[in-house]
Amino acid sequence: MTEKEWLGEENQLGMDIWTRKYQNQGESFEEWLTRVTGGNEEMAGYIREKKFLYGGRILSNRGLYKEGRKVTYSNCYVITPPED
Repeated sequence: MTEKEWLGEENQLGMDIWTRKYQNQGESFEEWLTRVTGGNEEMAGYIREKKFLYGGRILSNRGLYKEGRKVTYSNCYVITPPED
C-alpha cells in the first residue's frame, strides 16, 4: 500500500501533512508502518484499515531512537511552578 492509497488520491492536504510531519527522510508508507508499529503486522493491519491510529507525536517520533535521535512521545508536561 502507498500513502496515496491510504489517504486517498485527491487528498493533497493529507499528503502534505504526512510528508512534512510523519514521513522520515523519504521512507515509504510501508517503511513508515514498520517503524511506527515496531514491526507488529497486526497493528499495521489496523492502521491500513483505518481502525486504529497513534497520536501525532508517536506517528512522528516512534522508532527514531534506532537512528540515535532523542525524541519524546509526550505532549503534556507537569512541572513545578516557579515561586512568586
